[in-house]
Amino acid sequence: MKTIARLLFYIIFIWLLSACGTPQQYPTSEFIPTEFVPTEPPAITNVENASIAPELNSIAPNFTLNDTHGNTYDLWGLRGYPVLVNFWATWCGPCLEELPALQAIFNRYQSDGLIILAINGDGESFSDIDNYRQENGLSFPLLIDTDESAPASYQIGAFPTSFFVDRNGIIQYINYGSLDEQGFDDILNSTILVGNSSYLAIDLPGNVWSVDISEPHVYNYSILSDDIFSNFTVQTDVEINNNAHEYHGLFFRQQDDKNFYSFRITPDGFFEFDVWHSGDYSFDTILGPTQSDYIYRGVGQTNTLKVVTNNENFDLYINGQYVGSISDTNFQSGKVGVISCTCDGSNATSATFYNFSLIDQP
Repeated sequence: MKTIARLLFYIIFIWLLSACGTPQQYPTSEFIPTEFVPTEPPAITNVENASIAPELNSIAPNFTLNDTHGNTYDLWGLRGYPVLVNFWATWCGPCLEELPALQAIFNRYQSDGLIILAINGDGESFSDIDNYRQENGLSFPLLIDTDESAPASYQIGAFPTSFFVDRNGIIQYINYGSLDEQGFDDILNSTILVGNSSYLAIDLPGNVWSVDISEPHVYNYSILSDDIFSNFTVQTDVEINNNAHEYHGLFFRQQDDKNFYSFRITPDGFFEFDVWHSGDYSFDTILGPTQSDYIYRGVGQTNTLKVVTNNENFDLYINGQYVGSISDTNFQSGKVGVISCTCDGSNATSATFYNFSLIDQP
């Protein structure tokens, strides 16, 4: 394994230049590679032998839909967050009475990581849905489903219907009919938010971190909080600005500048998970390099990376799609941030990070 001694403080908090190691298999770690989208989310811990069905204590059926802003939501890609899935229509009187209550609940619990997805279940047009959103000042996602695939998967017989889905993707409560604000609050705090000590510890939607490395075999990173985190869901958007085969992404559970985990991607579609643990600025690759069709390839493309940590287990997502799991016991807690590297020997690379967030789950 190669070691490079160069160290440079750079950009915002702490930026370090250091040597990188040749990828090797670290013998005490285990990984679970996946070549296809899993048939269920990884690490379902609350329910044994859970089936995929729109029923209590079952895995909520997946859907991938766009909202009125063009953002894509994949339900299984939201693992780590409590999700309220609501089916509605613009012609449904009880639905229209309920939507302001949903907005109030969204305002109250967004900082706790609650995601509300309101699916228009009657195949209505984009313009009808977006006009209603604008006229009523709704800021949570209104999803468009013109072919009505999601209502079919959830066996919707009447509007409104709400599914309360916990952080593991399990349906904990189903409500048929409308609710007022207090009704939503009571159900949330007795089901998917019960005993909730999670909170949005870091939310930096307007912040941008730019990296520009002009030497081979160095890495730069930025710590985005001085707090120590153990179990959490962390994600960031990364835009890679040149075509060098170099890795950019997240680091977490950082002990110091020589010891941490990283989950990174390249502009040509590869990802890897590394443990930096030897104390000499070197790392071992314990998953990858693996090519994935879920990575948007090319210069200037933006990809979203997410890691869900649970003790020694790490579930990895790219653009809302699950790509693999890791088990490793080197580090139990630490700091978090973003990282870029010319570890494969390129003379230069650059990237931009933004929309960094972390849900702490103590």
